[in-house]
Amino acid sequence: KGHNLFLDSWFTSPTLFEKLHTRSIGVCDTARANRAGLPKFEDKSGKGQQVYQSTDNMLALKWFDKREGIMLSTIHEPRIQFTGKNDPKTKRPIQKPVSVIDYNSNRGAIDKVDMQTSFVEYVRKSVKWYKKLFFHMLDLIVLNSYLLYKMETGKRPQLVDFRLQLIREILQTYHTPKTIIGRPRLETN
Repeated sequence: KGHNLFLDSWFTSPTLFEKLHTRSIGVCDTARANRAGLPKFEDKSGKGQQVYQSTDNMLALKWFDKREGIMLSTIHEPRIQFTGKNDPKTKRPIQKPVSVIDYNSNRGAIDKVDMQTSFVEYVRKSVKWYKKLFFHMLDLIVLNSYLLYKMETGKRPQLVDFRLQLIREILQTYHTPKTIIGRPRLETN
């Protein structure tokens, strides 16, 4: 409770955001225009403009920058703020919605996790969804273990080395020798 989540657009839905909001968890994310439950935005505006719809606890915002982007947030208001940067062509200060600025400053962790878990792909396209989910969760568990290990020990091994060491330790602890079924072999002297 009391945390703010910045997701990637795969999970965005107004229903999920409502459920998290009732549990005092704030959420901000980009959304796909065809996502069910999102409001329809009719207005076409120019670069730097925003169109939004809001309820008591949720903001749906369409932002026009290099291309259209849709944000969904339970933690932001539809305010525009200076980014601290200037447009290279016009030299004017750049303004963006607060939700976009906040999301961009916090999504680095999402991109980093995606990058670190994408190096090792266990799953083929033909594998059932629940197996893909299992291996994705396993990847996240290993990554979280790696981050905790670095925090607790102060050591900084490469992620691949940590994975290999983890596999060795699991095999050493839980590996049982294979029992041979059938008649024993006769020994010849």
